[in-house]
Amino acid sequence: FCMISPEQKQAYLQKLHGLGVHNIEMEAAAFGAFCKKMGIPAACMCVALLNRLEGDQVTSTPKQLGAFSDNPQQLLIQYIASTRKQQGAGQKVA
Repeated sequence: FCMISPEQKQAYLQKLHGLGVHNIEMEAAAFGAFCKKMGIPAACMCVALLNRLEGDQVTSTPKQLGAFSDNPQQLLIQYIASTRKQQGAGQKVA
């Protein structure tokens, strides 16, 4: 279904990169909109596994791929913990 050539794709990615776009995430917007509509707190973190200006093949090692998954999760856990701690600090104990 894709009617563009690899050269056209590369030119488009170069144009986006020149405009400051370094990642394209499509599913997160739908996920965020759904959660907001339903009143569900949600978070989405995006990890770039490769530089599409250099190709489409993932060359990371299994250890690197694990870190790409674990590091954002740890960051999110720390953020949630600090937010909850700040919320608790503002409340008086009865």
